[in-house]
Amino acid sequence: MTGFECVSGGWLWIIPFGAMMLFCFFMMVGGKMGSMKSIAHNKAHHLDADSAIDIADKRYASGEIGKDDHEKILNRLKVDEPDS
Repeated sequence: MTGFECVSGGWLWIIPFGAMMLFCFFMMVGGKMGSMKSIAHNKAHHLDADSAIDIADKRYASGEIGKDDHEKILNRLKVDEPDS
């Protein structure tokens, strides 16, 4: 006997199997945590975003658009706003 027969038929197979299970567990937990951070970042970014009216006002103030264009944008936005 070389001693290999005891190892191949024993419980030694559980070590790589357990390592694979731990690896999968940490990959799933890490993936969920990463996606939650991404979702939180997107929500925070969305809340900080300017409204369309604010953007139109800034473009008019900087001279990028004229008075007529500004009024058209505001009228279109006021018509498109949902009734709340």
